[in-house]
Amino acid sequence: MVVFGFPPDKYSVAVEYFKQLGSSTEPEQNVDIANCFKLGYFRPADAMRAVRKNGDVVSGSWMVGAKWAVRVSRLVGPEPRSLNLK
Repeated sequence: MVVFGFPPDKYSVAVEYFKQLGSSTEPEQNVDIANCFKLGYFRPADAMRAVRKNGDVVSGSWMVGAKWAVRVSRLVGPEPRSLNLK
């Protein structure tokens, strides 16, 4: 999934917000966009829960966006895939 829209200085908060939803890959930060990273989940239910966080207000002061990075069948499965940011 792709997480975006958070203030650039809140990267670590955004990562922890999504990593606490389930077992995941390490985040892949976009080198060109300061407030965007990709994350994969090992369990489909965790990925579904994460993408539903789209539009959540975090810490009462900023909104985060979340969307599928690739087709669902490729994103969730027995092994998470490396998601290159290009």
